[in-house]
Amino acid sequence: SILAGISHKGFLKGTRLVEAPILGEFIDEFEKKYNLDYSKMFEQVVVVNDGEAALLGASVHSLRDKPDLKNVMLVINGSGLGLALYKDGKIYRTEAGHVELISELNKTGQDRKCGMFGQSFVCIENVAAGKAGVEYLWNKKTGEKLTGKELAVKLMEKDPMAVELFTDSAQVVSHMILGVIKCFELESEIAETMFVSHGGTFHIESYLEMVKETMESYLKTPVNWLVGKNLSDNISLEGA
Repeated sequence: SILAGISHKGFLKGTRLVEAPILGEFIDEFEKKYNLDYSKMFEQVVVVNDGEAALLGASVHSLRDKPDLKNVMLVINGSGLGLALYKDGKIYRTEAGHVELISELNKTGQDRKCGMFGQSFVCIENVAAGKAGVEYLWNKKTGEKLTGKELAVKLMEKDPMAVELFTDSAQVVSHMILGVIKCFELESEIAETMFVSHGGTFHIESYLEMVKETMESYLKTPVNWLVGKNLSDNISLEGA
């Protein structure tokens, strides 16, 4: 039989999907057919969180090019928001996107609840993620449903609402990353840390520059940054 490697968004326990608030329709069908368990779909299967999988792929590329690196941090911003860290030979999957957002950073007035494990607060993901945050808030404020690519065009055209939503998102993502840096005491190891971005929102060059600028203004030092799409066609699948 074939060994399958699967990269999946959300919280996992072994081969079973436990929670993934933004995958409602998929979860309904997957539960009916396979009881949320990939081992019922494949005889031999390894399932990892998409952030973890992307981090594995990114770490191989990063350490191959810079073997003196101590840490690799992978940040995903697409339909959802995720962050995983390689440090001291260990992988940490943080679910940082589901941390409660402080009111000072909720400038757009998002009131959509997190939903992860029934949490009723507004989480970072629901303001900063491309789909769960930016696309949702655009639709809420304008009544117009646009894709991430369409909103990226709005940003480049300097549409005021698009500029506000993406700027707020970049600021929130920057502070999320800075919070993880502080939690893992990486402040003294920034030069030996590679940051890797993955997901459609980071394909917007001006967005990535906003994230880097905010980080560097707080850290008082340049950050090393790679874009996942420049390393692999799909770094999450490569890691899985």
